[in-house]
Amino acid sequence: MDRLSLRLSLCSCLCLALIAGALGPSRAFAGGSDFWSELAYPGQRRYLQELQRGKKLEAQADEYFRRRSSPVLVRRLREDALGAYERALKARPGGGEALHRKARLMLDLGKFKAALPIVRSARQKNTRARWDKDLAFMMGVAHSKLGVFRKSVDEYDRYEQICNRYQRCQRYGRATAHANAAEALMALGRLDEAILRYRLALSYQGGMALSHWGLGVALDLQDVGQVEPIAG
Repeated sequence: MDRLSLRLSLCSCLCLALIAGALGPSRAFAGGSDFWSELAYPGQRRYLQELQRGKKLEAQADEYFRRRSSPVLVRRLREDALGAYERALKARPGGGEALHRKARLMLDLGKFKAALPIVRSARQKNTRARWDKDLAFMMGVAHSKLGVFRKSVDEYDRYEQICNRYQRCQRYGRATAHANAAEALMALGRLDEAILRYRLALSYQGGMALSHWGLGVALDLQDVGQVEPIAG
């Protein structure tokens, strides 16, 4: 092959790679070889395989959970899904959807402390994670479990903001978020705010026994006038 032919061949290869990059891995050379897609997005094929495997495992776990099957089986499937997302991220570090799903799953499995940096990273790299109401709710629970009550309240506020601006939320979910925020506010000694949040919870779900009980406790403490806040 002469020099001119070699240059033209290399130019064609470069142009094809640039086209693959512009179209993205899902559109470039649909139905054909994914060589150029892999060239433009190293590790993309393995990433997508493991991402899909994780989704299927999560779906199975959710189905067994709805059927009230063995909790051990449900947890094992979720752990397997978590492993798939971790392999996906090893193939393509920083993959937004895998990070988002890994964060939610870690919180769901109760791995609160380890989940916090994953959630932060997911929110930086994935718009859907940034405005995921369920992720905000679970982060509120996580911070409360870890005794970081100010951040817990912030996450429940974030949940409420998302419900108001971006996603329709069920009344029970909003009631629970307000009640949980009220509990965290009581731990911080912010009784007036806690009472307001308990009342908001009851405005969404008037029969919620825990909100009635929490409101009564908060009002009693307000009458006493002395509350020792918990650091957090």
